[in-house]
Order: sequence, then C-alpha cells, then structure tokens
Amino acid sequence: MKLLAIMRTVRVNSKKSPDAGFTLIELVMVIVVMAALAAVSVPRINDFITNSKIQASKNEMLQIRAAISGTPDRTAGGRYVDRGYIGDVGAVPSTFNDLLTKPGSVDPYDYFSRTGWNGPYLVDDGTGEILRDAWLVNYVLNVADSTIRSWGPDKIDDSGGGDDIVIKFQ
Repeated sequence: MKLLAIMRTVRVNSKKSPDAGFTLIELVMVIVVMAALAAVSVPRINDFITNSKIQASKNEMLQIRAAISGTPDRTAGGRYVDRGYIGDVGAVPSTFNDLLTKPGSVDPYDYFSRTGWNGPYLVDDGTGEILRDAWLVNYVLNVADSTIRSWGPDKIDDSGGGDDIVIKFQ
C-alpha cells in the first residue's frame, strides 16, 4: 500500500504546470542579446587575428633578414659567428632559394678564407613555408632597394605602400 501511495504522489507531482517553460518574448530577448554580443566581438576578433598575422610575418621577415645580412652581435673569440649570406658569399642573394640551397655560381665554404656558401641559412621543411607570409603569399626580395616585402593583409602588391610590410636588410 505504501508503495502505491508513493507512486501516486510521484505521478501527481510530475505533472507540468501550464506556466512552465519560456515565453516567446524571453527567447527573442536572449537571441537579441547574443546577436549584439556577436556584432561587437567578431570585428575585434578579426582585428586580433590580422594583427597576429602581421606580427608573425614581421618575425619571419626578420629571420630572413638575419639569414641575408647576419647577426653582428653574435661573436666568438672576437669574430663574427653569424655572418649571413652576404658575409659569407660577399654578395646579396639573387633569390630566397639561394638561402636554402647552394647556387651553382657560388663556391662552397672555405674554412681558411672564411668565404663561400655556408648554408643553409634558413631552416625549411621542404615546403617553402618560411618563404611565405601569414596569408600564404610569397615574400618579395628586392635586391636594388635591399628590402624584403610582404603584400600584407589585402594580398595586393602596393609596391611597398598601403598595407605592405617592408623590412630593409644591410
């Protein structure tokens, strides 16, 4: 008998009241608040992502610049340790690939005269990723201006203006 009484109590108490749930107005208000939060946060997130890509590209370009011109503050025994491509070969590389593989026109490194190709000057996994910016566009090497350039977020060649990222070497 007691079990039957408990089951009736549970059944009676489990009935939903007609006032249970959310009204349409409450649901619409939640959706409006979520849309307002999204409208404010999405542009900020996009700006954050763009700024992160700009900084990542600048850091890669600084690595390329160090590979080309060396790092003069790295010395051992009063001699430069990291002379870069220019310090070793005595000329600016004609392409970025000269930093990865020895060009045919350049002599191999001679440890007595300290001249010749002593690379690779950049570490690459074979994909050429180090030679592309954060937008997957190849960096541009301008030997005449001694610059490394990324086309920047708009991926358009602005000849060094606009949103292009430019770093000088030498």
